Amino acid sequence: MASSADKQNNTALLTSIKTIANVIKGIFVPSTPPLPVNKVIIRQGLPFREGLSKQDLWAAIQSAKKAQGIPTGPLPSGAQNVDGIVEKIRIDKTIDALLSKAKIEIVIPENALVVKVNGITSSGEAVQGVGINNIPIVGIAKGGGIIR
Repeated sequence: MASSADKQNNTALLTSIKTIANVIKGIFVPSTPPLPVNKVIIRQGLPFREGLSKQDLWAAIQSAKKAQGIPTGPLPSGAQNVDGIVEKIRIDKTIDALLSKAKIEIVIPENALVVKVNGITSSGEAVQGVGINNIPIVGIAKGGGIIR
């Protein structure tokens, strides 16, 4: 039969595990939704982005590690530091997955697309028309070269 002290220790352990799980969940799940990005800003900034580079990302991480005092060169014993190798593998696999598997999902709100049509019929009469999307349009962008 378990004593009351054992039950209290088990309860404290479960409470600690739940607390740790909630902290980890809070790290990976943003508490507030991201702010909307203005499409004009996206359009202006896009030509100036250099694209994803495995080498640049690896170098930036290595520099940040050095700045924090984390050794990145050979170990004091002279052995190779496997942390750099692991970091390179992680970056390579992450970038490859982004380039080959990432999906871009788009939503165009209702009344955002307006189409105006002007024309002439075969009998010579002028025709005009206006159209809008009255429901949101949801889609997934397809094709190569979208994420680079």
